Amino acid sequence: MNKDFEYVAVDFNPFGENEIEKITITNEPQKELWLSCIIGGNEASLAYNESVSLELSGVFNPDAFQKAIVNLIDRHEALRSTISKNGENLIIYRAVSYTH
Repeated sequence: MNKDFEYVAVDFNPFGENEIEKITITNEPQKELWLSCIIGGNEASLAYNESVSLELSGVFNPDAFQKAIVNLIDRHEALRSTISKNGENLIIYRAVSYTH
């Protein structure tokens, strides 16, 4: 048995319910965002968002809209990713659970 590290049993799934596609090391800007959110809470994470308001007209098709959002998330890793608790890794999930 290798003595370089020690296994610690946990009574929960640390990765949640979603299957992990890959894990990569976070870069410096990602670490800065993670740290600002840890220090500043929810308000800090809002500082890095941009918003755009659109006024659309016509008939809204909620099923088509939901399908478009699901397809968008499936296509872009950034929308299926989270940063690990210690800020060192970016965890990219194969798929995410959709709730209504």
